[in-house]
Amino acid sequence: MNTAEEHYEEKFEFELWKMIKERANEKDISYLDASKEVLPEYIKTIRYRDDEFERTEIEKRQKELDALE
Repeated sequence: MNTAEEHYEEKFEFELWKMIKERANEKDISYLDASKEVLPEYIKTIRYRDDEFERTEIEKRQKELDALE
């Protein structure tokens, strides 16, 4: 298996989903109830139209991909 395939198999989980699962386990509530609690907090962290942040993240990811070659 080459490195590109290994990277493709890398485990990925959305941050919002992680937060929902943690809250649900913490309070022993359903994912739906946990999402209702977590979503307002999560929305505050979203960077809408932050061009500098987006550019930085794209460059960081490109460097990671270049390192695989």
